[in-house]
Amino acid sequence: MNHGFWRDVWSRAPTWPDQDPMVLKTMRFEHNVTGRNFDRNRRDALVTERLTKSTWILNGYGFCGNTGVSEYAGGGDISAAIWKKSPLNPDYRIAIDMTTREQLIIGVQAAIGLAELHTFDDKDRPSVAHTDITPGQFVKVNDRFKLNDFNRARFIRVSKNHSLCSFAISKNPGKNRSPEEYTRHALLSEKIDLYSLGNIFYMLLQKQWPFQEENTKEAQRMVKHGYRPSFYEDVWNSTDPYTVALKTAMLRCHQQDPRDRPTASELAYFLKQKLDGLEPGLIASWGEPFASR
Repeated sequence: MNHGFWRDVWSRAPTWPDQDPMVLKTMRFEHNVTGRNFDRNRRDALVTERLTKSTWILNGYGFCGNTGVSEYAGGGDISAAIWKKSPLNPDYRIAIDMTTREQLIIGVQAAIGLAELHTFDDKDRPSVAHTDITPGQFVKVNDRFKLNDFNRARFIRVSKNHSLCSFAISKNPGKNRSPEEYTRHALLSEKIDLYSLGNIFYMLLQKQWPFQEENTKEAQRMVKHGYRPSFYEDVWNSTDPYTVALKTAMLRCHQQDPRDRPTASELAYFLKQKLDGLEPGLIASWGEPFASR
């Protein structure tokens, strides 16, 4: 059906009538079966299993080694909601017409999914960081975008003095990451996910990837030194309440100092509050409790 960098995705025939469709994920033949690769898929399976209670995380039904069975997401991902391939040039993407209401709804759902991940073990502190938040990690099942793909996840430990432990990641490629991820030997926290989520909000609003016209090295340098991607003037100056809410959330996520960024729960609460004010009853129709932060 499809593939990511590490695994191929296969359709799985139903075992009995009316069974929900599922997919089988197997390691791509170009990758070796190594302890490191096994550990990636172990982390993915562990996080998925712990979050089966959440309706905002893609369901996992089992795993063995580098192979896993999970829920089928037939609605595409956030990238597919923003862009489509050009019929004249498959390498060129065309922005899809989307209302500002639709943009905010997708942003709210992504924020809820990230909050569910960060706080699955304790609602008052982060337990795990995704570390690879991109539009392709949120896939649509029926009426909602669900977060998945946790093979790069980092589990956050608590020290003897009850403070959260930081972590390090050796390679942080691309243009979609936080300033600290592009800083050599930096100690990281779950707040890197908030910065990357802010980039998704940017893509929803601007219909472009951050620093789309810059080469990767220059984009990373700019992010590290406090620069942020530019906006079309009409988008930046818009007074549309849906746009203002999403832009405000993006700016909070894009704070240079990770300590100044909101927690995932705070961000989800802020966005749910804004959407509930504009669309009373919509969040309740998702079965989403609103009064928690």
